[in-house]
Order: sequence, then C-alpha cells, then structure tokens
Amino acid sequence: MEKIGILGGTFDPIHIGHLIIANDIIEFLRLDRIFFIPTLVSPFKTKRKHTDYNIRIKMVQSAIKPFKYFTALDTEKNLPIPSFSINTINKLRELYYKSEFYMIIGLDQAKEFNRWKDYKDILKLVKVLVIIRDTDNFNDDRFIIYRGRRLDISSSEIRKRIAENRNYNIFVTPDVYKIIEDEKLYRKNTSY
Repeated sequence: MEKIGILGGTFDPIHIGHLIIANDIIEFLRLDRIFFIPTLVSPFKTKRKHTDYNIRIKMVQSAIKPFKYFTALDTEKNLPIPSFSINTINKLRELYYKSEFYMIIGLDQAKEFNRWKDYKDILKLVKVLVIIRDTDNFNDDRFIIYRGRRLDISSSEIRKRIAENRNYNIFVTPDVYKIIEDEKLYRKNTSY
C-alpha cells in the first residue's frame, strides 16, 4: 500500500521551507510521496485576496519539479468553495483508493482543528501529522507529532519583503523567483 502525504496550503508563494519540511517528513514517516495541493479558497483566509490559482499551481509545479517524490495536484480547482479539507480528502481517497494518507499541518492549524468542517471524519480517513517546535508544549493523542527541523520562513514574510523591495530570492527556488518577477507579484499595489 502506497503511503502518501498531503501538504495543502495557499502556497502564495511556495518557498524552500515547504520543500525542506516535506522532504524531512517523507523520511520521518517513510512516505512514498507527498501531494502538494494548493488551496483554491481557504475557509480560514476568505478575507485575504490570493494570487490567481493558476499562477500558484504553476509556482508549486516549478518548485517541486526536481523531486520525483513530490507531486502537485490541482484537486481543489474542481471542488466546492471554500476548500474544505474533508472534500479534498474524499476526492483523493476516491482517486487513490489503495493508498494510506497522512495530512500534514502546522501547530496553529492543530489548535484550531476542532473548528474544521467534519474534523472527526477527517481523523477516521487520514492520519494527521502536526509539525511543532521543540519548545512547543503540545500533545494531542489524535495526531502524530513531528518535532524535527522547523524553519521560520513564511509566505507572508516573502510577500512583505517583495512589497518593500527587499531581497527575497534566497527563500524561493530560481523557477519560482522567475515566475514572481515575470508576473510582478506581491508589489506594493498588490493587496495581500
């Protein structure tokens, strides 16, 4: 049975921290691969305008291209809005019914997990891994806790650096950097 990680997010933009953590978790859980699934419209981020979905999926595809065990999926493009995880999980289980799934989330998401739509069903359908820092005091028997490497790189910091005309290319892959520059993303006149 194939073991697949699910890493969702707005990926606005995807950065090297996403890639490094995903690689660490592949090794930690001995996964066969990880699906990167950009969120079409996050139920928790409905007020922030995201970069066009097609550009975000293009950035994800270009960032993960060198890694054979990473796959970009546009699953949420054809699902109801907002993008509830339960809908994505059900679709993945339908398409990859012989696979075992591990959803990867951060500590902030784990603390809000009881607010997620059909969260009890999610726990029945997939195993949930929570990435935390060694200094975080968090335990929850419902989750697999990952206390490995934690990188403090965020998409919001990258967007802020771009808006302030500061260097950001160290945080993203060269292909993602090219897309951001070509599309003139996250400039001061862009809302984020």
